[in-house]
Amino acid sequence: MLRQLKSLDLSFNNLSGAISASMSVLSFLNHLNLSFNSLSGQIPSGSQLQALPDPSIHTGNHDLCGSPLNVNCHNGSGVNKDGEVPYNNGSESERFYTSIGPGFAVGFWAACDALLLNRKWRIGYFCSVDNMIDRLHVWYALNVARIRSC
Repeated sequence: MLRQLKSLDLSFNNLSGAISASMSVLSFLNHLNLSFNSLSGQIPSGSQLQALPDPSIHTGNHDLCGSPLNVNCHNGSGVNKDGEVPYNNGSESERFYTSIGPGFAVGFWAACDALLLNRKWRIGYFCSVDNMIDRLHVWYALNVARIRSC
């Protein structure tokens, strides 16, 4: 229904899946931006989509392949013209999970260093741990005694 559409910007919309083949019938399309989504599969071949040869309109869609990108489509995986798999920055969740370990280590050692270097904090921390253990012991003993009396 939008065959006379001239400009379409769908960047940063978290779109996923393949690009619809019906996009190739938009004969008046002068500007298209599909960057930074999760699009995958082969870019539809058609006269209008091939007339937009700027590969930056597909930036951030690591699973796209076909012309005008330098990634060939076969066997469901993207391989560039040299036969190499293109560099993939990884998804956001992969970066998140790989940063958890170093983040935990830095935070843990920052807390340990604070306890080692500040005597008042160290004494206060271990007194509060002892107090918590004493409270748990009393709570446990009271509950065991209550259960045995029933």
